[in-house]
Amino acid sequence: MAGLPHAALRRVALYARPESRFLMLALAKRLREAWGSTVHLYCANADQVASFRRAPEAALFERIEAVGVFSAFSDVDHHTPLSVAEQARAEAIERDYGVTLNFLAVSNRHIGRGYALGGPYHPRSRLSDRATDRTIARGYARIFDYWEGEFDRHGFTLLLNGGRESVMVARRRNIPSRILIGSRFKNLHCWAWNEFYECPEVEHAYRTLPQRVGAQISAPYQGHLDSRRRARRAGSAGALLKRAILMTARYAWWWIRGYEKGRTYYLSSNLKFLYRIWRDWRDVRRLARTRVGDLTAAGVPFVYYPCHLEPEAALQGISPEFFFQHALIAAVSRDLPAGVMLAVKEAFGAIGRRPIDFYRHLADLKNVVLLDPWEMGLDCVRASRAVVTICGSTGFEAAAMGRQVIALGRHNVFSFLPVVQTAKRLDELGPALQRALSSSEPTAESEAQGRRFLAAVEATSFDLRGFDYGHPSIVDPEAVDAMAEGLLRSVSMTPVPLGS
Repeated sequence: MAGLPHAALRRVALYARPESRFLMLALAKRLREAWGSTVHLYCANADQVASFRRAPEAALFERIEAVGVFSAFSDVDHHTPLSVAEQARAEAIERDYGVTLNFLAVSNRHIGRGYALGGPYHPRSRLSDRATDRTIARGYARIFDYWEGEFDRHGFTLLLNGGRESVMVARRRNIPSRILIGSRFKNLHCWAWNEFYECPEVEHAYRTLPQRVGAQISAPYQGHLDSRRRARRAGSAGALLKRAILMTARYAWWWIRGYEKGRTYYLSSNLKFLYRIWRDWRDVRRLARTRVGDLTAAGVPFVYYPCHLEPEAALQGISPEFFFQHALIAAVSRDLPAGVMLAVKEAFGAIGRRPIDFYRHLADLKNVVLLDPWEMGLDCVRASRAVVTICGSTGFEAAAMGRQVIALGRHNVFSFLPVVQTAKRLDELGPALQRALSSSEPTAESEAQGRRFLAAVEATSFDLRGFDYGHPSIVDPEAVDAMAEGLLRSVSMTPVPLGS
């Protein structure tokens, strides 16, 4: 089509994720009006379809359609044995895409609930209670059949913000995908290339930027500060009671209107979860009282491990190969040399999702100390001898400061830096810890590499100018321009191999 700056922008499949739906509407307008792109809009359910069709931007789209990922699993036969054809289809999907269906289920909060090993008290849903192994086979067959049909019928040249399965379908057809993610620095964002949020543009920029460049990290990224502030406000008994009242009213409205939201999570389970947040915060604060200043004042060397929230895309989604936090903490404790402690800090959003005995069990490890959850992660990183993470932002921050990092996740954007060791198995931890502890203090070279890494992140990112996922309707037009230019730059980059 004449006027298009890149062929990938010709026919776009755009999935409107709730947290960025207004940004995506603004982006679609830019794609259509400035570059002549044809855009097909996908969303989660019929309720969202009706909402988008009422929006002023509805005319921008060729179609607005519900993908129905939740209903793909909830509306199938959960118990009847698979037919020969159904079994053959399940096997074909696993063969064609190179993963088991159960591997895909790891990142699904409903059918993969059991994989949130450290979050068993996450609210229960009707689907999680009804689902069986047959649900998984039939549901994924529906989803892959749907997306394969969509790509074949409409000839998409680009997928934006797609879910895991649609990204896999696009990749098998050599069609690029991009997903809007936070860059973990300031309020910068970038376009990830796959379902693991990998962004090879960062390493490319790191290798090609002028030698004397650099940026420094002085504060957590904006999204973390926003969520931390909201969690502080929402943790009091009064705030939780208000949430419970509003939640009950919302569920009543959803039931009256027949919305799908009213048929997902149990209201009773959500209310119990709010109570557990209030109850468990008190218990955790009694168990996790150590401050970073206490350790540094006593001259205690320590390795730092920040816990991941479960279930969450930042764990099961980005690292489905390794998501075993409790085992990891125990293994690090086992492999630490005498005199070195392991400082573990809980994610404030995880409290209420874990059994309180999780923390008591960790406290039974004699070389483990539980940090106050409100300690700033950057302070913990600066005072530590090394950082262990799976795929968390703390690993990003430590690497950017030139500090030693041991990562268990295989898709981290910072993995290529010399200070980062990727351990794919628990038996690789011991040697990795020895290497990290033998050279734990940042050197002038590692600090320069960290600054260069941040410069590469800045060069491949764009500023969303105050955008807050807690208030997604506030969109700065200049942020949309930057996002569109970033997309054009990303799809124009020569394809490069991604991590395995």
